[in-house]
Amino acid sequence: MKIDITLLVSILLAVGLVAFGFTSYQTSQERQQLRSELKSKTIRVSEDFYTTYLKNLEKGKDIDSAMFSDSLASQYGFTAIGLYYNRDSVVSEQGATSAMLKASSDYVAQALSSDSSMGNFIKAGGNSLYEYIKVVKRKDLPEMAVIFYASEEYISNIINDIRLRSFLRWFLQAMLIAGVTLLIVRRSILVPLNKVVEWVKAARFGNVEKIKDKPPTEFLQPLYQEISGIAEAMQEARAVAREEAQLRTTGEAIWTSDRLREEMKQVLENKMMLVVSNREPYMHVHSGNEIKCIVPASGMVTAMEPILKACGGIWIASGSGDADRETVNELDKVMVPPHENKYTLRRIWLTKEQEHHYYYGFSNEGLWPLCHIAHTRPVFRKTDWDHYKTVNELYASAVLEEIRDHE
Repeated sequence: MKIDITLLVSILLAVGLVAFGFTSYQTSQERQQLRSELKSKTIRVSEDFYTTYLKNLEKGKDIDSAMFSDSLASQYGFTAIGLYYNRDSVVSEQGATSAMLKASSDYVAQALSSDSSMGNFIKAGGNSLYEYIKVVKRKDLPEMAVIFYASEEYISNIINDIRLRSFLRWFLQAMLIAGVTLLIVRRSILVPLNKVVEWVKAARFGNVEKIKDKPPTEFLQPLYQEISGIAEAMQEARAVAREEAQLRTTGEAIWTSDRLREEMKQVLENKMMLVVSNREPYMHVHSGNEIKCIVPASGMVTAMEPILKACGGIWIASGSGDADRETVNELDKVMVPPHENKYTLRRIWLTKEQEHHYYYGFSNEGLWPLCHIAHTRPVFRKTDWDHYKTVNELYASAVLEEIRDHE
């Protein structure tokens, strides 16, 4: 339960941060677009208003105050309109407060200095506004400016609404993703892990039948093989211990892997054990899209492999599996048995022609009938003998490479 809560909180936190980031980006883009629209609209409407009602300012004429009525300004969407003659003469019209005019004074001076109309976003009296400063050139009189103010408040309202709706949408998506992910994790990981716990308990108590249950998912196959190997080793050790305990009562003894290892250490005097044969103890073959490891039928393998498993060493043999090359390292070696790694298998590679003449020809048709006194006349061919020598030289070279550092 604890891991469920931790995972759920982690997912919600991660996706929540992503949702917050996307929401911030979306609102930033939306605010930029709305501001651009407000700017374009204010400039266009201000120019229309000026052309319609304030064009006479260029001739030095006075403007009727009725032109700045609330209804007219509201009709055009202005919050306030101000007339600027100079720093000492600012006429506040249609709601243009001193805070607005003060915030605009530097921009107005800049517009008049550059002789170009301009617009800016400003803060005045705690409100966000867009101001458009229209420079008026008057004949034989100093230039003046008309300042049009448009409120940005509606943009903040829209952005706040978008932020709330967007974040809620992302958060609900995050909760849905977290829930689905949690279900998947519980089904695909936690349930199989509980299965692993059952396997470990079965291995500890020797419940062989329970261990035989196949893993519920493919990714647990390697772990299943390791646990199965541990369980088999434990069962074998218990059986040997019981048998030794029984034999001790009669003064008899039994060969075990430990005893065999110690015996071989004395016989070999700590030298490396090397087995050379045509038949390899393990073959790797393709099975569909997988590579499987199989044990070929061989009396040599049956007799010698238990010794190498107990004592370690190197087995040199011809690679005959169609996937053998894919499973060795750069030295043509692979550790065997699979998942136990008791000793090293080194493979040498023969051509089909070499295998045909050396093994099926000279060995099977010549040496085998001769050595086994079979009721079949041995057959010896010069071609078979030449390939036999070549292949034996390959084996001899491999043996020399392996023993070079152990002399």
